[in-house]
Amino acid sequence: MPRREKGILGAPRDGKNPMLFSFSVREGEEWQSDSSDSDWAPSDHDSPVDNGSKKAQNKRKSSGNQETDSESERCKRSKSMKRLSSKDRRKKPSRLDDKSSLSNNGQKTTFESGGERYTDVWAKKMPPEILLKIFQCVCRMDGGALPFLARASKTCRLWREVSQSPVLWHVVDMSFGWVKSTDSTLVYLCPNRFKCLREIKLNGWKHLTNTGVQAIADNCPELHTINLSGCSKVNSIGVKVLVDRCDCLHSLDLSATSTDAVSSQSLKYLVEKVGPRLQALAVGCNTLKGFNNSLNSIIEHCSNLLCFDASNANFMSDFFSLNIERFQMGCPKLRILRLANTRLRGSNVTNAAKDQSLGFTDMQELSLAVGARVSPVTSAGGIGIDDEFLQRMLKTSSHLKLLDLRSCCSVTNHGIQHLPATHLQQLFISQCSIARFEGIQVIMQKWQHSLVELDLSWNIYPGASFDIAMNKIASNPQHSKLQILNLSGTSIAFPRLKSILEGCPHLKKLNLQSCRGLPRGMKKDFEGETLNRLREEIVTFGDEHDDRR
Repeated sequence: MPRREKGILGAPRDGKNPMLFSFSVREGEEWQSDSSDSDWAPSDHDSPVDNGSKKAQNKRKSSGNQETDSESERCKRSKSMKRLSSKDRRKKPSRLDDKSSLSNNGQKTTFESGGERYTDVWAKKMPPEILLKIFQCVCRMDGGALPFLARASKTCRLWREVSQSPVLWHVVDMSFGWVKSTDSTLVYLCPNRFKCLREIKLNGWKHLTNTGVQAIADNCPELHTINLSGCSKVNSIGVKVLVDRCDCLHSLDLSATSTDAVSSQSLKYLVEKVGPRLQALAVGCNTLKGFNNSLNSIIEHCSNLLCFDASNANFMSDFFSLNIERFQMGCPKLRILRLANTRLRGSNVTNAAKDQSLGFTDMQELSLAVGARVSPVTSAGGIGIDDEFLQRMLKTSSHLKLLDLRSCCSVTNHGIQHLPATHLQQLFISQCSIARFEGIQVIMQKWQHSLVELDLSWNIYPGASFDIAMNKIASNPQHSKLQILNLSGTSIAFPRLKSILEGCPHLKKLNLQSCRGLPRGMKKDFEGETLNRLREEIVTFGDEHDDRR
């Protein structure tokens, strides 16, 4: 039997059925080229085939007389292809050309508007007014113009033109590094974008100087809120320029700026110039010289002050004496008062003055926490904050939502129990002196219906008061609103932990670090998915704990 010759892929050769691949291409055996594709277009080097050649080729195929190219023709073809460089070869055009877009029927069309060409079909048909409304909604939901407008401006020309509209740049947060934090940035943006600016955050701009502040003051007449926290190169000149040029200014944050920016003369000029218009002022993390004069000016001129922040402030004396009743009479609308990590105490006043004061009736947040910087171990920084100070400060504050008394060594359970607040939501009493007294269960019972966040960490309560307090928290699952609970360093046991997880269905974060009464695997911070897993495995943990015992 004669041996049949096989092809390159192992399949037998068949002249009538051409192979998929062959080194020597013969006319009539080529596989179908790109000319049959719907989006194929002949290049400059492709020569169209006339009808005569097509008829001749079909005639040769039908007659079965297939002719091969001569050796010389193949050499000429290969040499001509080598002469074509990669730059000369024309690429296949894409389905969407840069200067055209597909319409609904699949045909390529080009759109022009004012000499400009848009790449998207809907960008031409979308009115700029509608796109502006959409951008306004996005900026409102994101809480500011950045980073959305910076990204949207890179989409197309229409988006860039709309994103440059000043009405979109009402609220700008530039504290997260969206742009370069230098004066030149503000010098460019203020006349081009910030003509309608109302609120801007520049906290953390360490290289900002009075030049950048001057650009804001000259080009932003509607500015009412500015955050300069951490801008250490801004001094009293920059503050004076803002106060003089911005007639709508009512909120100013000067935390961690410079001693000159919050000097007695600078703050006095600010307070007297803005007057009753001032609503929020922050001067924390600074060394405040002559703060008595500054506070007296605030009391005399700022009757509509809503927020005052002097946290982490250093005074020239060891303790700052605060006239609580006079402060309440001068700023009766105060809602937020932050005096954390400040050495202060209440000044001595007569009983008649105490009775005449109406207190802070609108107070919602009071922070008097003392950190390690002020009171390391002996809690020396919090000795001025006692039950009397707390009662004088919150005598009529029935709407109080947040109370921070961490590391306050002179506050007792009795002082907290008699506060007029009825719907306290956030309570922080970590490392507080109330752990030395009975009555924590009364505090938990008073606000168990409204507490959303509770911090009892690093307290060692006497007797069974802590166990009773935890039972109070978990006693009403239907009305419980507790979401964050910090019990690190406490003596909570496993049975009470189980009741808390069952009695607080909305709990999202639970800190159990360094809780010696719990078995292994539970002494950590639980949040999100780990907390859900703890709820599911609480029965298994209980069985293992019982077996060990």
